[in-house]
Amino acid sequence: MSSNPRSTLLFLVFYASLIAFGSLHPFTGLKGLEHWSGEFITAPLPRFVTRNDISTNLLAYLPLGYVLALRFGLPRRRLRAIFLATLVGFFYSASMESVQQILPGRIASNLDVFLNTLGIVVGALLTLHHQRWLRAGRAMRRWRRRWFRAEPAASLGLALLLLWVLAQFTLQPVPADGETMGEIFFRGNVVMKGYLKNPAATEEAFAGGWFHTGDLAVMYPDGYVKIKDRSKDIIISGGENISSIEVEDTLCRHPAVMLAAVVAQPDDKWGEVPCAFVELKPGAVTSEAEIIEFCRLHLARFKVPKRVVFVGLPKTSTGKIQKFVLRNQVKSTSAIE
Repeated sequence: MSSNPRSTLLFLVFYASLIAFGSLHPFTGLKGLEHWSGEFITAPLPRFVTRNDISTNLLAYLPLGYVLALRFGLPRRRLRAIFLATLVGFFYSASMESVQQILPGRIASNLDVFLNTLGIVVGALLTLHHQRWLRAGRAMRRWRRRWFRAEPAASLGLALLLLWVLAQFTLQPVPADGETMGEIFFRGNVVMKGYLKNPAATEEAFAGGWFHTGDLAVMYPDGYVKIKDRSKDIIISGGENISSIEVEDTLCRHPAVMLAAVVAQPDDKWGEVPCAFVELKPGAVTSEAEIIEFCRLHLARFKVPKRVVFVGLPKTSTGKIQKFVLRNQVKSTSAIE
């Protein structure tokens, strides 16, 4: 980018609007102004910084700092330009973060403000070598024209590659619409440090700097979260996700059923289908066909169990159903392998 005042101003407006959109999306309404407070700025900083914090905060604000410094007069007044860019960037970041307090299901973080401002400073400092970056850019364009054919498909491929790389660094929250399902993550000083003598499990559980609970849930506009299922208990049948908890709740509404557990059973056509293990109430009598017909009345057709097994369910000493025993019986892991 050249240091032309008009082009830098246009880019500045465009990029600031892009950051505002990313900060406020998805917009699901506003809470009352009584939820707003400036105390988040002086709260203690979190103990951990994740790659998601770096990619979505520091790196996102770096171009803004670069263009702000150009706009404020680099290279003629370097220190003034860096100071003004940092000041404007800090207040812009703090304003974007403070708005989060009046959006449903959002919180304001001083760590985000700190990383955003740090990105502004790094971007402003990079403009000290602005002419070198311009020369390097011209050299890269010459190299690309020499070795690559400048076709639309090639440009689209490079853009998609960039988007894919950026996607590896994001762990974005799901919209608070009560429908979109996501996994519950935790982070903080009350979360365990890891699994004892099991670094592989620790790395998997804390991928992205968050503790992955394995619980799948939806978030409502008022900020409440409803757990739908465990990620390992989700049954994927013909590309459709089936919550085993939803099917189990339906089964337990049958007057003859005391307990129910649903696992994935391999299927040649659909990959895997629901298989229900049912424990009946003492003295109760029913049939597989009756249970399946009952489910058809209350569930979507693809969620209805294809097989019902009447058995005493295996439990732990605390009464928890041992689903891994049931999976072994139907060899459910073979549906995924």
